[in-house]
Amino acid sequence: MAILQFGEFTLNTENLTLTRRGRTVFVQELPLKLLVLLASRPGELIDRDELFRHFWPDDQSGLLNDNLNTLVRKLRQALNDSPRNPRFVETQPRKGYRFIAPVAVVEPASSAEQKVLDLQVCGANLDRITVVPEPPASNSLWNRQHVTGGAVVFMAILALAVIAGLDLPGSEDHGTQRFHSVAVLPFMNAGENNQRDYFSDGLADELINRLASFPDLRVVARTSSFSMQDSTLDARAIGELLDTDALVEGRVQRSDDKLRIHVRLVDTRSGYQLWAQSFQRDFTDTFALQEEVALTVVASLAGKLLPENNGTSHAEIHPAAYDNYLKGRFYWHKRSEADLHRALEYFEAATSLAPDYAPAWAGLADAYAVLGFYDYMPPEKAFGRAKVAARRTLQLDPNNASAEATLGYAALYFDWDFEEAEARFLQAIAINPDYSKAHQWYANLLVAAGRFDKAEHEMRHATQLDPLSLIANAALGWVLYNAGDYEGALQQLETARELDPGFQLVDLWRGWTLEAMGDYNGAISALERSVEKSSGNTISVASLARVLALAGREEEAHTLLEGLQESDGYLPAYEVAKAHLAVGNCDAAVRWLERAYEQHSHSLVFLRVDPQLANLRKTTSYKEMLAQVFKRG
Repeated sequence: MAILQFGEFTLNTENLTLTRRGRTVFVQELPLKLLVLLASRPGELIDRDELFRHFWPDDQSGLLNDNLNTLVRKLRQALNDSPRNPRFVETQPRKGYRFIAPVAVVEPASSAEQKVLDLQVCGANLDRITVVPEPPASNSLWNRQHVTGGAVVFMAILALAVIAGLDLPGSEDHGTQRFHSVAVLPFMNAGENNQRDYFSDGLADELINRLASFPDLRVVARTSSFSMQDSTLDARAIGELLDTDALVEGRVQRSDDKLRIHVRLVDTRSGYQLWAQSFQRDFTDTFALQEEVALTVVASLAGKLLPENNGTSHAEIHPAAYDNYLKGRFYWHKRSEADLHRALEYFEAATSLAPDYAPAWAGLADAYAVLGFYDYMPPEKAFGRAKVAARRTLQLDPNNASAEATLGYAALYFDWDFEEAEARFLQAIAINPDYSKAHQWYANLLVAAGRFDKAEHEMRHATQLDPLSLIANAALGWVLYNAGDYEGALQQLETARELDPGFQLVDLWRGWTLEAMGDYNGAISALERSVEKSSGNTISVASLARVLALAGREEEAHTLLEGLQESDGYLPAYEVAKAHLAVGNCDAAVRWLERAYEQHSHSLVFLRVDPQLANLRKTTSYKEMLAQVFKRG
């Protein structure tokens, strides 16, 4: 029994490798050995004691339960499996684990047969093809060594196959389309002025948007591809990590009114460069240049040119407006309060210079929406302006998925209109099924509606589309927390922490989860870290006050609450209400919820499901507020 197949995965039990649709999945050795054990005995419950003896026969640490839980969590992460709705590994609480997916035993082809299969390239004459070794790994995608001899022959065949749109060795059967996914890495700034990083980032960002408009081409989300900016991994390792067939890399040099871009396409399975090309234009021709680069990339991926318009039109835009738009996107992605306000300034400047430029209006809508959600701006002002900007975007570009999603966001969090919000999110997904943010925001709505299984499905899909997204991975933990799966939430939040230990929301939601489990000391530690990392964010401080009160440290809780209430700025009343409830002051909690209603707080959409308000749900005032908020929900 050497090779096992289940779902989209293939497990080689001899050399301990796991692949998903032909691509290697990175998994540590112990989780892989656990997978071998479970998948070799499908349908059989393997109890925890047997697993302890199998993996840690001599362990005396007393941490075996934690060790096993971590092992299972890492395995589920590799399989993108859910502990609540498992496809592969089912948990029997306090007993053990069972592999529940059907498993097929595959008889591997002989090495001679495999070589023949691998060499059937475009019906080529086998006698004239020499097998060459894979290129050596390199820490820099731009500094790969020149390939000579037989490899040159192979690369020529490779290039011809790509141009002809034919399948290559090791590829899946995608008809005439060899590649089905691509990641655009951050472009390098080759100029002397490092302040122009926003420009090179912006060009790569725009290329992602252009490529995403082509049918049958999956484009890795910006969050995941841009996280590779400082990576030392080579092309093949990045391809495996992002689950993509090809990488687009670029260098940008901007001098006065001239723009020069050097772009290359790399096959992540072989590590070979497929083509490289330089483009030079006047800065005023940026849009035409982006279109040419996008079409060239797609031509090389699909083996055919797609229609030039592809349903969109790109009129000439004032160069200064475009420059402001790129700066706005650069600061919007940073997400801090100060950076979001800077983004607003640049987007507003762009819309003033180019009133018919849809992306600038979409950026303005995004900035206002996020400022409203994070309570950096009063909801009425933030969401009201977000809706105006998003509607203007759709007047200019009726198929703008971002604007549709932002209108759904505002409908949910400001209008409390679940029906319109769901319709907007579904429309955004219909326009661009790979838009991970729309799936993530739709999952938020599903949580507020109490549809937890569907919410988990949507959020998991968002993490599949954008696997290195911190917010999507952490928000999946938040979904599980609201669903009452506290162990699953902690495991998922640990996954997000591994991506970035400094991400503040992980500590906030971990604190909430530990509070729900009754571990107040653990919750206090997590929330203290959240307060520190967020520089005293109101939600973190109110959450800490809440759990201090639950832990019997009421004097400290009152001190924190008094400090919050003395603040001159906008105060998220919903979070303060929950802290007063924990202190035992129900009247104050109701007053602050009424104030949240007056503020039109976005958090009120979670009234029906928020575990921290459970003690208030039987009161008349709470039921009256539910009726007001959810009269259309």
